Amino acid sequence: MKMNKMLPTKTGLRAGQGDTITLNGSSTCPWCTKQREYFDNKGIAYEFKDCDKGECRDGIVGFPTMDNVVGYHEL
Repeated sequence: MKMNKMLPTKTGLRAGQGDTITLNGSSTCPWCTKQREYFDNKGIAYEFKDCDKGECRDGIVGFPTMDNVVGYHEL
């Protein structure tokens, strides 16, 4: 049986409600752009870290990455 890996549910992800998502990626990555546009359209608070500029933590293996979940996700 194949199990889908789900993005962890968080509270307070809407803009102005506290927590923000840290989105690690690249300004030239089309999936990162799509993820940022999705967050903007949904009013989800996030902080973008551009790995091409050395802003990301060690261990990022793909873009976009949020809380160790790799790839584009709708919340």
